[in-house]
Amino acid sequence: MKYRTSKVESYDFLAAGSVLYSAPGIPNFPVRLGNEIFNRCLGHYGTGNSIRLYDPCCGGGYLLTTIALLNGKSISHIFASDIDTRALKWARKNLSLLSMDGINARKRQLTELFQTYGKDSHRSSLLHIERLMSLVTDDDFDISVECFQYDILNNSGSFTSETDIIITDVPYGNLVQWSQESGIDKMLEQLKKTMHKDSIIAIIHDKYQKRTNQDYKRLEKFKVGKRVTEILKLK
Repeated sequence: MKYRTSKVESYDFLAAGSVLYSAPGIPNFPVRLGNEIFNRCLGHYGTGNSIRLYDPCCGGGYLLTTIALLNGKSISHIFASDIDTRALKWARKNLSLLSMDGINARKRQLTELFQTYGKDSHRSSLLHIERLMSLVTDDDFDISVECFQYDILNNSGSFTSETDIIITDVPYGNLVQWSQESGIDKMLEQLKKTMHKDSIIAIIHDKYQKRTNQDYKRLEKFKVGKRVTEILKLK
């Protein structure tokens, strides 16, 4: 797959476990790929202002947080949900870095670690956090965040807030898996409640998972490593 919208550059300042939190047992998503997917969705959506972005399988919130930090001027609201309360604890920590309160709290923590242990990794993290500060203090960076427990496969769910772009890396592989075999189709059916006629959704899955739901038209499909991305829109 040829990258069209995300430049070749260092994303070290967004590395999991540096400033951003690394959730034990929860896989982190490649930063450049996440940025590419968001910007392709943005191109299909047609406007880059006040985007309401949602990830219904947010895990530790790493994908949403990196997208927001790199594209904060385009995003006004983030919805993050997951069925796993343990994962949501880490998602809230990562998403807190989209505010100065969260960044300052993390800076105090890293400063204390550096003063205690004097590790080069902590020194580097303190340099990286300055980069994050410059992004979050930009006049056009103003993102509200809602992070909550929700089972996207549950018919009785009540989350219906309107969203513009949905990006989600669905469970697959040895570390995580769906609780139901038809998870992608079930999720797509549920997500209709949060979408309007122009909403765009990107689903990342592995080659073994198939979409049979015919209520969506496919705008793009591409593969990077083991990850298959489908960008869809309601018919």
